[in-house]
Amino acid sequence: MSTLVLPDVTERLRRAVDLAAMRALGDQDRDPSSPTYGCFDRRYWAWKLVDFPEATFQRHVYPLALLLRDPASRLHDRADVFEAVEAGLRFALRIQHRNGSFDQAFPFEQSWGATAFLLQPLVAAFECIRAAGGRDLDRIALRLSASAAFLRTTQERHGRITNHLAGGAHALLAAGAALADPPAAAAGAALVAEILASQSPEGWFPEYDGADPGYQTLCVHYLAEIAALNRTADLMRGLERAVDFLQWFVHPDGTLGGLYGSRRTRVAYPGGLAILSKEFPAAAAMTRALMAAAADDRSVSVQTVDAGNLAPLLTSVVRALSVDPAPSGYALPCDRPSAAADFPDAGLHVRSTASAYAVVGARNGGTLTVFDRASKQCLRDDGGYVADLSDGRRITSQVTGPHRVTAEAGAISVDATFAAMPRPVPTPARFLALRLLNLTLMRSLSIGNAIKRMLVAVLIAPQAPVPLSVQRRVVFGTRITVTDRFDNAAGLTVTSIRGGFPFVSVHMASAGYYDGAMLASAHFAPVELDAEALTRNRSLEAAAEL
Repeated sequence: MSTLVLPDVTERLRRAVDLAAMRALGDQDRDPSSPTYGCFDRRYWAWKLVDFPEATFQRHVYPLALLLRDPASRLHDRADVFEAVEAGLRFALRIQHRNGSFDQAFPFEQSWGATAFLLQPLVAAFECIRAAGGRDLDRIALRLSASAAFLRTTQERHGRITNHLAGGAHALLAAGAALADPPAAAAGAALVAEILASQSPEGWFPEYDGADPGYQTLCVHYLAEIAALNRTADLMRGLERAVDFLQWFVHPDGTLGGLYGSRRTRVAYPGGLAILSKEFPAAAAMTRALMAAAADDRSVSVQTVDAGNLAPLLTSVVRALSVDPAPSGYALPCDRPSAAADFPDAGLHVRSTASAYAVVGARNGGTLTVFDRASKQCLRDDGGYVADLSDGRRITSQVTGPHRVTAEAGAISVDATFAAMPRPVPTPARFLALRLLNLTLMRSLSIGNAIKRMLVAVLIAPQAPVPLSVQRRVVFGTRITVTDRFDNAAGLTVTSIRGGFPFVSVHMASAGYYDGAMLASAHFAPVELDAEALTRNRSLEAAAEL
């Protein structure tokens, strides 16, 4: 039996979170004479490269408030940190809309998700300054209640993103408790019931209609925080199923998630698992693995993540460090010499052999992630194939959707049809058009949400299929063999085709980070196949052995 997190891991993570908190403080305008005093969006107040401050950066008040109370932190009980928390709260309320909402992507967005993520950190900051006898407390409470009212009377309509809903439920329950707001608490409880009803029997919560282990750790973080506020038997059963699902996607090196998830994320949020560590042995083992990977810089960490995800990741790590150690002798699937799991609804298939640990993302066209169990290094992080056609189109086999799959104990086969791979990027003309809409029609919440749904549809649209397919067969024996057979029955003129490397075929801002696990593994350069032969013969076969 061993403790949840080893002392040296804890010490290194405490140094890391303090440095990350200092980074957050460095992003804040801390000049009391400045018109943007308290703003955490340095792009806005310092560089002046954007035309509005992104409200979600104000979430930094929460981890700073936590560290302010932590005797082990270098930020403990510092007056300047307290002032930063108070200034961050007050600036957030200055940029809040009258209806209680906040903006993230563009002015007058009135985003449900941004408000959901921001309200609970602001409530925590409010409690911090209330305990110190701050001023204007009644006014601040009224503005926070306005945000709670916005969350309970509107909905996020551009897609089902469960981690957003869980963040909103946590915010509503926290506001209900801190502000004596029964309607907020009731709305939070109703949202939790909705989240649990959406959970797959396989244990995952939908992220754009699929399973994404990375984002599920964030969803579990919020739900575990909710359980600490309002524990119910249904919630604990749902969390147990979620943990049982997640454990299969911790890799031998302690990283989690990746190309096989619906949103391709590999950021792991350990806070919720740490909170649940005394309830579920698998959660304790996962916390131990994830925290060790973070301390060793193998995973995406508070040191390497971008500004957009720093606040939630920093909060989750700080919360994990605040949990008393729990014993854990549980063996995760990646530590077992023989283990297998099939999640057909999620399109995820896991095989653990004596020498390797592999995850096949069948729903994403047969992505393949393989780790060597002895060295704990990634042997293959294969996103499938990218091809170029003579008419200028770029296509890919990494297509999210139902595919024909055959899953056996010793082999998995996936038939995937290629689809267009659009990669729209901002341009000055597009931004000008968006800003004109922001300043006119999109001031209306209903019209703004309708246009936002259209924008999301452009970024996350179903990929148009093309008549080129590949059958991938992965056989698990003493070695792992991968055989790909291409069928070009329509005679498309393929000018190039390459595979065997990690890439993301969908719009996902939280994917594609670089981490220490990549430094420890071989560079997965694209492997070029014979495009001329695929065009000429209308078929091609490629094989590899790991």
